[in-house]
Amino acid sequence: QILSYSNVCAGSHVLVMDNCMGIVTGALAQRMGGYGKVLSIYAGQQPPYVDMIARFNLNFAENSSIKWVHVEDVFGTPPGESPTSEETQVDEEKADRELLEWPCPLQDHTRAYLEKMESEKEKREFLAKRCARFTRKLTRGTPGEAKEVLNSRKCDSVVIATRHDPTQSLLELLPYLAPSSPFVVFCEYIEPLAACFRALQEQKLAINLRLSDTWMREYQVLPGRTHPSMNMSQSGGFLLAGIKLCPVTGINELDEEVMKEIKERIGGRRGKKNSNKKKGGKRGRNDGKGDGERSQKSRRVEGK
Repeated sequence: QILSYSNVCAGSHVLVMDNCMGIVTGALAQRMGGYGKVLSIYAGQQPPYVDMIARFNLNFAENSSIKWVHVEDVFGTPPGESPTSEETQVDEEKADRELLEWPCPLQDHTRAYLEKMESEKEKREFLAKRCARFTRKLTRGTPGEAKEVLNSRKCDSVVIATRHDPTQSLLELLPYLAPSSPFVVFCEYIEPLAACFRALQEQKLAINLRLSDTWMREYQVLPGRTHPSMNMSQSGGFLLAGIKLCPVTGINELDEEVMKEIKERIGGRRGKKNSNKKKGGKRGRNDGKGDGERSQKSRRVEGK
């Protein structure tokens, strides 16, 4: 349901805030097939769900489409604003990568270490590990590059599945979302999503808001005794989906006074006054016909 509501497809530019062990991030990368970018927000010194995403068996293109963005780069500076001189730092990892040459030549100490090896099998394993290490270093993106990708264009969709406050998280991420683009928020409880629903309606930030629950049923899997669990929770979580409004053009240009004048000219809501008049006239005619028929029947009875 998250993938369907977020309208993720090949070539999309998705911003995701995932605290579900990387399941949402891996599913998005698998759905896109290596075409597009998945910007996953993380907190800490390094991305915590790299081992979990490795279990998806993604190919090289799908794995490379995931860009890890630090939480300070998203919530620190507003989108579109250039960082100050204090925040501007040299990307040392990128500078070291540009100094590397491929294929990487062997250094003198590396050649001496290889000569000490006795079998050819040990040499091949050592060279294969060295080649894989330099390959990762050359193809791995840096935090600075991920931040540049985030600020280069607006995202096509925003997906939030986190334990933090959904209202505050969504309001902070909406500036990175392009107008008329969908967003999806997942939460275990309905109360935070209901508060987020009201906040979006009051501030008129989104349309087509939908708050629904997801049905998850646990099964007991045993030989000859596979059946749904007898005691289980009612729901597996709740989803809030909607479409972002443009802050400039997504406003009704007609004032309340102009709307009142238009309603008065029409004659009420959807022309109910005019329709009531027409219905009343038809009723009067029918009532007259009914009286005439009744008088004729009474005359016949008296004559008999």
